[in-house]
Amino acid sequence: MNATQQYLLDSHRAARYGDRRPPQPGQNDWQVIRELTNPPPRPTTPRPTLLSRLHHLLHPHPKPRP
Repeated sequence: MNATQQYLLDSHRAARYGDRRPPQPGQNDWQVIRELTNPPPRPTTPRPTLLSRLHHLLHPHPKPRP
């Protein structure tokens, strides 16, 4: 059984039982290839906010003694 025959069989079953129709064969191929060749960007680390910088300036940590 090829992909077209399987699609027709699945479409018939979906119509008979009131389910959603399956996607057509090859409909999402470009999307899959694009996802495989272009991975999602890495998340960047958040930059410190003005409030956190101000807190570190006002409350410095004591430096360890040598």
